[in-house]
Amino acid sequence: HDYGVKTVLGRTGRFDGDQVLDILLAQPATSVFVTTKLWREFVSPEPDAAEVQRVAQILRGQDYDIKPALRALLLSNAFWAAENRGTLVKSPVELVVGTLRQFELTPVTATPFAIAVAGMGQNLMSPPNVKGWPGGEVWINSSTLLARKQFLDRLVRASEARLPGGMPVVAPPSTTMSAAMPERDSAMTAMGTMAPAARIPATPFVPGAAEDDKVRARNAALAVERGMRNLQFDATQWVAHRQGATPVAKMETAQGLLLPLPPVAADAPTADLDATTFMRATLLDPAYQLK
Repeated sequence: HDYGVKTVLGRTGRFDGDQVLDILLAQPATSVFVTTKLWREFVSPEPDAAEVQRVAQILRGQDYDIKPALRALLLSNAFWAAENRGTLVKSPVELVVGTLRQFELTPVTATPFAIAVAGMGQNLMSPPNVKGWPGGEVWINSSTLLARKQFLDRLVRASEARLPGGMPVVAPPSTTMSAAMPERDSAMTAMGTMAPAARIPATPFVPGAAEDDKVRARNAALAVERGMRNLQFDATQWVAHRQGATPVAKMETAQGLLLPLPPVAADAPTADLDATTFMRATLLDPAYQLK
């Protein structure tokens, strides 16, 4: 819209939008900025300045083709370093979609899971500003952690026996979880005792509505319940397909696959531990929130 002479970063001319972008991309700071964002997404919250410069040079040399830069980043020693394991918090999308993919579950519809993600603080296609979501530890607060645990607990309950009419048997919440998060119990009770599908309120949870945290948590739980009823997750079968000569060995393999770090709260697998109880403890362990 502006065909006049303009000066951008020391260069003067009748630049159009594409030419201005070319000027920006010619700046070394641009490739460093992009590489830093990639580092914080895939490696750790604290970028290594020397490694960022190395990968940024590759990015510039490849005309900002992301693939070579990302390959260099993922093959770096820093990406595989033990100190960088479990340092990143999963975003709501990573938690929900990653869990469904991990267990090879295909929802009938994606909408309830988008609602669940919104309840965890990530309203799809609607970031708080042009910068996007802050991410990291900002994802975790008392409300969003409650929503995360509700989703994971409900997934495991899909593996349990069901009562006549299709309603799942609700296991009593653990003493530790009840003491730490009393709001969870009321929300989970609502999920376990609500009416059959035809009588569930049809009005969806609207992210950002003027509701208090408890109401929002309950509405999100109802929406997730509607979406998860058709998921056929069998914890026993899933664990049985892991590598290992014994059930305990299979559970240890599963735990290593699901957690980036040793479990914080879950007990080590034992011969008398059934697969469903094991999966609940593993998925609700704080380490499962990390990547």
